[in-house]
Amino acid sequence: MSAPAPRPSRPSRPSRPSRPSRPSRPSRRPRRPCPASPTLGARLSGLSRVAFVALAPLAALAAAAVVGCGAKPVAPVPPVAAKPPPPGPDVRAWVLVGEDGALVVRAIGEGASCPALTIDGAAAAMAIRAPKDADYPDATCEARLPRAARAASLGGRALALPKPGAARVDRIVVLGDTGCRMKDKTFQDCKDVDAWPFAKIAAAAAAWKPDLVIHVGDYLYRKTPCPEGNAGCEDSPVGDRAATWDADFVTPALPLLRAAPWIAVRGNHEGCSAGGIGFFRLLDPRARAAPCSDTTPAYATSFADLRFWVMDTVVADDLEAKAEKVELFRSQLAALEAASQGSAKGAPTWLLAHRPLFGILGNVRGAAPPKEAATPKLVPLNVTLQAAWAAAAPTSIELVLSGHVHMFEAISFEGGRPPQLVAGMGGTLGDAPPAERFDGTALAGAPVTKGFARGRLGFVTLERKGARWEAILRDPEGAPLVTCSLGGRAIECAP
Repeated sequence: MSAPAPRPSRPSRPSRPSRPSRPSRPSRRPRRPCPASPTLGARLSGLSRVAFVALAPLAALAAAAVVGCGAKPVAPVPPVAAKPPPPGPDVRAWVLVGEDGALVVRAIGEGASCPALTIDGAAAAMAIRAPKDADYPDATCEARLPRAARAASLGGRALALPKPGAARVDRIVVLGDTGCRMKDKTFQDCKDVDAWPFAKIAAAAAAWKPDLVIHVGDYLYRKTPCPEGNAGCEDSPVGDRAATWDADFVTPALPLLRAAPWIAVRGNHEGCSAGGIGFFRLLDPRARAAPCSDTTPAYATSFADLRFWVMDTVVADDLEAKAEKVELFRSQLAALEAASQGSAKGAPTWLLAHRPLFGILGNVRGAAPPKEAATPKLVPLNVTLQAAWAAAAPTSIELVLSGHVHMFEAISFEGGRPPQLVAGMGGTLGDAPPAERFDGTALAGAPVTKGFARGRLGFVTLERKGARWEAILRDPEGAPLVTCSLGGRAIECAP
């Protein structure tokens, strides 16, 4: 077999022209070499859990520092502004004016604990004034404010303090006898804000923006259980316990309690057989020596440029002057007068007592005003305190503020006796005056120069007008009813 013929060779491809060479790039700046070091996790691995948590925020900073070593850059997180806690809607707290002008924070706690108090930005402790018990399931707490305190709050809600640097008080709300009457056979409709307008009164008085509130006593009126079938007071609590105080006073009064400091006068409805336990837990500004006592000493206090004498008149009988009780109140008035003589001169002094010293008794509660007689029969109140005043003969008082009678009274006298203003129409069933005007009559041994009474529910505002005060009786919504001018130991009203 012959050998195969050889394959013809392929023609060679023409060679491609060579590409021109690219110009060389300028050399980059060499990177700084990463430090050869253990990772942050390795460094923290030997620390305790507490230390690790404390140093954990440094991790973000370390990551930002090594971005050039392969880590992707992270956009910085903008700082979040700290927000104050929202006001606690359930914080039940207020400021009381105590002896010698001391300001006392009083609060209802939660169970056995007290709420957190802040004074001028710093935390402050509250003490338990009265522990919880079967009738009061929450402790009552208190703290005395430093005189230089400018701000205080509880649970994020600011407390009402005097205006910083205020040298005088210009706007005062006065009210009293505020509870819903449930006693014997008389029952107000506690669920109707027109029949029992205390909640409206408190809201309107708070909207007036007072510097000071004076409550002249009688806070608790729910004593007799609601009769079956009476829808107006059905399911209402009664007696001296937390639920009754909350329904009759704390809840409806809360807007006004938060509006300004209070001077709280004790009324006869806060006797130990009635609402005394609650009064000493919630409203008496002094140290609580005992759960309740029907006789406590009078005390002097001040607020800005005004001075006050505050008397506990629970045992002062209205229509019978018993010798031992006359002596009790005579000695109190004499002691206050002696102390006043040594104090700074020029500051007006007002006497605050629930029972009027120089008032008149109203007619049957809820009755229509009778026709005015030519000489109306005026029953003076209070004969015990009148006898004590005559024996002590104080000269420092320029005005007496009271409640007890459920109507408005403004009475001036001859002979230098201070005028009497009665504001006992704060919500409970009203009284009817025996006469609206009784100028020129005699009352408690002194001629009446100007006598005025009005049987309407509401509150009184006192506003300084130069050297005098404008006293206005207002209805539950705050509308003015009667305007009076007070000054120079006299008060005169022009409806």
